Amino acid sequence: NLPVRYLKINKDIAIWSAPIELFCEVAIEIRAKSKVKNTLYFGYTNGWLGYLLTPKELPFGGYEPRVSPYTAQAAADLTTTILRLTSAIN
Repeated sequence: NLPVRYLKINKDIAIWSAPIELFCEVAIEIRAKSKVKNTLYFGYTNGWLGYLLTPKELPFGGYEPRVSPYTAQAAADLTTTILRLTSAIN
């Protein structure tokens, strides 16, 4: 389980956060697909639970994939969850 926080300020601004170091491609995809005009990600909130990579990055190896506790599906699951929040609360 990954704790995610979501705050909608008005119809044009939403902030979501999680205690992870998120690869920017995930946040960019969420922002592009969100129904809220300005959807912003705040990282490292309420602690740190590791790196969340894109599946595309995993085959390259290196430090982040070795220490990340998340599967290749995690970025897609997080994206789906956040987009569901932006749709439901909009």
